[in-house]
Amino acid sequence: MYTFNLAHLASRILTCYSLVKLGNLSTQQLFAAATNVSQGWLNDVDEDGIIGLGFKGANMITPGPQNTFFDNLRPQLAQPIFNTAFRTKAPGCIDFGFIDAKKVDGPITYVDVLHDDWYAWGYVGDGFGIGTNPNITSRKLNTHLDTATSLMFTQPDIVTDYWARVPGAHFNDDQQAYIYPCNAKTFPDITFTVNGARQVVAGDALRSSPIDDDGKWCFGNLQNIGGGVDFGLFGIPFIKDKYIIHDMSKPNSRLGFAKLKKH
Repeated sequence: MYTFNLAHLASRILTCYSLVKLGNLSTQQLFAAATNVSQGWLNDVDEDGIIGLGFKGANMITPGPQNTFFDNLRPQLAQPIFNTAFRTKAPGCIDFGFIDAKKVDGPITYVDVLHDDWYAWGYVGDGFGIGTNPNITSRKLNTHLDTATSLMFTQPDIVTDYWARVPGAHFNDDQQAYIYPCNAKTFPDITFTVNGARQVVAGDALRSSPIDDDGKWCFGNLQNIGGGVDFGLFGIPFIKDKYIIHDMSKPNSRLGFAKLKKH
């Protein structure tokens, strides 16, 4: 869902204008069409493309960056906001231009957007804890949100502490990642705080698919952040079951977090 580099997917990219429609919203959009993509993408029948909802400074169109889909859509909207409402056990949605109070369960906690060279929707968290209603360890945690990522990546000591509580889980050298026995029953919750407000990720959200033909070992959805970056990357396991507001009405933009009301 967010702007990202297609270089690992395509050896050549063409650009052109087209009408892009989402529900009853539409806009003329300059988009990139890859002429040679990875086979993995071609085999994915559930995806037709990616809508860029990050900040336009991230795109690499020359001679200068162009508007994102959301930039072009903003004049049609009552408010310059969009909100994710993804559910674990039901279809989710994105609301454009308004906050759907019927989806919000409890107060909304806002935090300023973290502006860095990645032009993503990021923020500075202030703590974490593992387990049910845990004590929170205070720590500055630069964090990016990404709906196109199926994992959560954070600082290594947090990840090590988490998997130490799942019997049989360990770091696998071949995968360069933490794996766990697929039949493991103990999966503690993990909590990250935003302006002191607890954002809980259910332990079951950190389960994933087997990495072997026997279905014995599974890949964990919480992993070490690597590549020398100084932020965590929180994907779908964190985003689900929250109503997350992406608000461009303020000079620096802001993110709002609330619990997503159950059906």
